[in-house]
Amino acid sequence: MLRRHKVAAPRIAEAAIQMECELDHIHEITNTDGKVTASLCIVKVVMFHINQACYDEERGGAIESAVRPIGRLGGDTYSQTRETFDLPRPLKDG
Repeated sequence: MLRRHKVAAPRIAEAAIQMECELDHIHEITNTDGKVTASLCIVKVVMFHINQACYDEERGGAIESAVRPIGRLGGDTYSQTRETFDLPRPLKDG
């Protein structure tokens, strides 16, 4: 298997999907007192790595049920995706 990397960064081998990113901008979020309470990082994804067990060769993409994504909502709260649905995109120029 050919290994390619664009960003020299450690990755977690067991992760379903890994993204190599380059930092574009950090936006500091302040409270009403002007104190920085969080930072929002805007990044450019330059390379995806998909674990073979989560990859559908025929479709050429990730198997959503195998990926089991988790999202951070804020504070100590996270979410998990239990189901998916398709919604066709509207025509941009139509």
